[in-house]
Amino acid sequence: MTIINAKAAKLATNFRHQAGGSVAIIFALSAFILVGIVGSAVDYARAQSVKAKVYAAADAAALAAVKVGTEQLLAGSSSWQVTAQTSGMDFFTTQVAQLNFASPPSPVVTVSNANAAVTASVSYSTAVPTVFMRLLQIPTITVAGTAKAATNVLPYTDINVVIDVSTSMGIGATATDQTTLFKATGCALACHMSDSGNTDTLAAARATGALLRIDVVKSAVKKALQTINGLTVNNGQVRVAVYTLSNTLTKIYPLSNDIASAVNAIATIDMTQANNSGGTNTTYTLENLKTLLPTPGNGASSSSPRGFVVLMTDGVQNSAQEANYNAVTKLFTMSGDPNFVPLPSPAPSMTSWGIETIQAFDPAACTPIKAMGYTFMTMNVEYLIPAASLYAADTSGRFPFIENNLLSGITTNMQACATSKDLALSASSPTDIATAINTLFQKTLVTTPHLTQ
Repeated sequence: MTIINAKAAKLATNFRHQAGGSVAIIFALSAFILVGIVGSAVDYARAQSVKAKVYAAADAAALAAVKVGTEQLLAGSSSWQVTAQTSGMDFFTTQVAQLNFASPPSPVVTVSNANAAVTASVSYSTAVPTVFMRLLQIPTITVAGTAKAATNVLPYTDINVVIDVSTSMGIGATATDQTTLFKATGCALACHMSDSGNTDTLAAARATGALLRIDVVKSAVKKALQTINGLTVNNGQVRVAVYTLSNTLTKIYPLSNDIASAVNAIATIDMTQANNSGGTNTTYTLENLKTLLPTPGNGASSSSPRGFVVLMTDGVQNSAQEANYNAVTKLFTMSGDPNFVPLPSPAPSMTSWGIETIQAFDPAACTPIKAMGYTFMTMNVEYLIPAASLYAADTSGRFPFIENNLLSGITTNMQACATSKDLALSASSPTDIATAINTLFQKTLVTTPHLTQ
């Protein structure tokens, strides 16, 4: 019995030793597989994270290429495609520079123009290095994709231009121009109302050689429209209408794709100098404009054009009508605008000469036109307050009031009037005004770049 038990014990011991060795081998193999599975998941998750970042960079690069390509095409550049492709590639490269790649991705960027649309495609393929999967002889994971973006160029579009021609637009365009006008006419604001008894006429102002605010705006609008008219991609799908704004709305040129004639019509515009037309009633003007505007569309056809309103004004509203010249006193007796509705308190407001109400225009006046589906753009031709020495004789207090109570809020009002803040521009110098107006008109020529893939 003792011998049998000893043999049994020895066999058991040998089995345990052999089993222990097998378990160790099995455990090692299982651990390797387990690490491979978990590690693969980690590597894959990391690759997916990198892919998402690269795809976002490709999306942004495609949008950038479309934007640059459209701008260059509309500017008439013969190398617009190359410039756009280079821009897209540079944008992509900058965005992915901080990511870890086995080899940096080299995108393929293509830009084309067909069927009134600029499209961009950004394709990429690269390898993301692995850590755990490398143990399974998989050193990298391929990340590849394509992003596409597009914008419509010159879809059917109606542009309704509204230019302020009230007396404040007769102010000198620069401080030098204001001084020139004051020395010649004695008027800092340069009202230039036409009357034989008043030396400050429009003709007298023009004779000084001074540049007026209205001159700057007219010149910039004409140039912007001439640029649109000269575009090779414009086959008559852009129509323009021109209106002037004072205390009433006046149609200068009806909606037409004959842009050259619209430019000629703008050349005839001047600051108002007729009696009963010197005030600025933006609210009433926009109410009238709404009744004249056709229902806008999506720009897909001539029967469904997109609609834009471009308002150019200094943002100051007043109820005065320069009327009733008194031959004895040789002065105008101002009468009130019957269509003027003052903004309620606490909106800043003042009364000048006992009858004229001065305030900033109400941006709510733009809302009904935007509700029709129109894109509203505003150009704030900033009110340039004359030097105090040029209006010392004016005891009405209008200039200090405008400077201290209205100017700070006009930019906000113009932005509230516009469809979006980027469509509300402000400028003071003639050069900046011209640049801003051109920028606004360029925005009417394209739809917002959007991703298509």
